[in-house]
Amino acid sequence: MMFVKDIAAQAAFLLGKEDLFRYLKGEFAPEEGSTPTAAGQGTTPSDGDGMPASDGQDGTVDAEKLRELKREADILLRCYNIVENEVALDYLPLTAEETIVCDTGALPYTAFLRAPVSILSVTDEYGNKLPYTVFPEYLRTRAGTSVVTYSYSPESKRLCDASEYAARVPERLLSYGVACEYCLISGLYDEALVWDKKYKDALLCAHSASRPRVIRSRRWV
Repeated sequence: MMFVKDIAAQAAFLLGKEDLFRYLKGEFAPEEGSTPTAAGQGTTPSDGDGMPASDGQDGTVDAEKLRELKREADILLRCYNIVENEVALDYLPLTAEETIVCDTGALPYTAFLRAPVSILSVTDEYGNKLPYTVFPEYLRTRAGTSVVTYSYSPESKRLCDASEYAARVPERLLSYGVACEYCLISGLYDEALVWDKKYKDALLCAHSASRPRVIRSRRWV
């Protein structure tokens, strides 16, 4: 399983941000007697995404430092969501397959588990292709059971969530992209060019070797 916090930590390591790397790995604890911050409650801080810092492992930090580290971690999380969405829409589509039973043949997109980006195929339960028409709010096919395969955009993640690309692309690919986005946000354009090249080179390798990921489920509407 590949978690967002590990990808963010790897990006922090690539960027030379040791304290941020350690924070994301849960190595920091607050100073004794420091007041709770947005990063946590009581004496055991949490960044709001299921990532408590371990008490007393590698020294303590004050509340102000924890707030700054959380702010930096939130920026990396925002960068991660940008990168995952870009990979899904432009390079390595995420594909879902759903079996839906409908009496009218009009399948509203809200009935799908994920928001479809593109309808790839519609078949009956035996694998025979069915004609279909795509409308802005729904998909029209024949009444009865339909198996719909479609690409989708990933939902925004928290640091404690698993990546949509677990076991499909290497962690470093996504961390390169996160590092690039972080540099762009920070105005470090020369550094961003370096990470962007590494990111795009890794994407090229992954794209040539990857198959679309298909997630199957059954629905009734």
